Amino acid sequence: MFPSTTQAPMIALGTALSVLLLPAMALDLALCYDRDYRGGCANKWPMPVNSCFSNRGGTNWSGFTNDALSSFRISGGCCRFYRDADCQGGPMFTECNINVPSIHDKYGQFNDQLSSIFCY
Repeated sequence: MFPSTTQAPMIALGTALSVLLLPAMALDLALCYDRDYRGGCANKWPMPVNSCFSNRGGTNWSGFTNDALSSFRISGGCCRFYRDADCQGGPMFTECNINVPSIHDKYGQFNDQLSSIFCY
């Protein structure tokens, strides 16, 4: 089947390495201070998936302030939005591939409440 006894392990190793070297998935996310994508938006491209992105009460989201989200856009996946830091306490809401020009209009009390996001 293989010309030498070393060729089969080399093929298996090459296949394993190609799987390990595939880029991690990411999605596009824009977080905006005001309704209708106004007031400044923090664009997170690419947004890491399968990990919590937490503000922790400061402005460590490329200048985006805690509890200030009023509109957002998601492309290429889904995100859970949390009121608490570190994606704790259950999500306020979950959305996939959507433009939400007004959190107040869509979710009411969750406007200006975001502290962390888990995207997948």
